[in-house]
Amino acid sequence: MLLCVPLLAACSPRNGLISPDSVSDDDDTPPPEGCTFENEWPEQLEQYAGYEGTGADVGDFIPDFALTDQNDDTFCMSQLFGSVMVLDFSTRWCGPCNEAAEEAPHLLEEARDIGPVWFANVMTQNLSGGPAAQSDVVWWADTYGLEFPVGLDASSTVADDYGVTSYPLFLFVAPTGEVVERHENKPTDAQVLDFIEAAVEDFADSLRP
Repeated sequence: MLLCVPLLAACSPRNGLISPDSVSDDDDTPPPEGCTFENEWPEQLEQYAGYEGTGADVGDFIPDFALTDQNDDTFCMSQLFGSVMVLDFSTRWCGPCNEAAEEAPHLLEEARDIGPVWFANVMTQNLSGGPAAQSDVVWWADTYGLEFPVGLDASSTVADDYGVTSYPLFLFVAPTGEVVERHENKPTDAQVLDFIEAAVEDFADSLRP
């Protein structure tokens, strides 16, 4: 088991693509397998029905994914497109991950005073460093009062696609799916809010009505 002490900003445990602007409203390309959108998160906007990502580095468009959330429903990242997004990858054993989760509800409340914003979390490992289970996702959401999607990535397939090498990994994402900032550590509240304020202004034409 790998331990992370609170002084560390991150814990180290052990990408013919379609840009959103080119997707037409009548595109009927299906979302990732398993996406039914029968959950409590936002409906996917029509222009992102055929979305494909390019990668997870700054300037890339993030890959879409389908994961089981804390409500045992399927969640797709593309459901949140049209809002400014903060996506993070966590493990239960990582100290800064727990700190970020504890702060998230209050931070999201502040962020939504600025504009349309969604947070999303991907859980990969349990308290012992093994693959996370649904019980870990439920515990995470319940313990920290998270009212945004927490997805189970037990196989680390999504984490691998996003090039996760340490935890937490935070991606600041524009409403179009474009990665604006990539933080391989826990960002400060000021960094999160500064990004959201700038993104709401810079990507105003891409925001949900």
